[in-house]
Amino acid sequence: TQSASLFFTKNQTADNADCAKVYPVARVIAQKDNVSNLLRTTLELLIKGPRFVEQGEEYASAIDATIKIKDLVIKDGSAKISFDKKITGKDAQACEEKTATSQIIKTATQFSSIKRVEIK
Repeated sequence: TQSASLFFTKNQTADNADCAKVYPVARVIAQKDNVSNLLRTTLELLIKGPRFVEQGEEYASAIDATIKIKDLVIKDGSAKISFDKKITGKDAQACEEKTATSQIIKTATQFSSIKRVEIK
């Protein structure tokens, strides 16, 4: 097994919210043979959202929990990730979209071989 961080938002009042601010939550995941599989597994956990106990600690996610990863390619330090639909719900506000994007980017770039993330 190995440790990875999932980045979630915290419940905040709208007047003091920084839409891109996300917080790491450590998770233990099964050992993966390469960074692509490690990233895919970590993102799948991120999409599922915070655990019940984490929700009790005010962690939340702006990512639509029903999305699926269509394609994930890592090349020259860049991760290109495509999903089967929009990463936030269809009625999401601009702030939620910024939060969801930040969650994915921070989760991906924790791995030293990933410097940039492109979400498609």
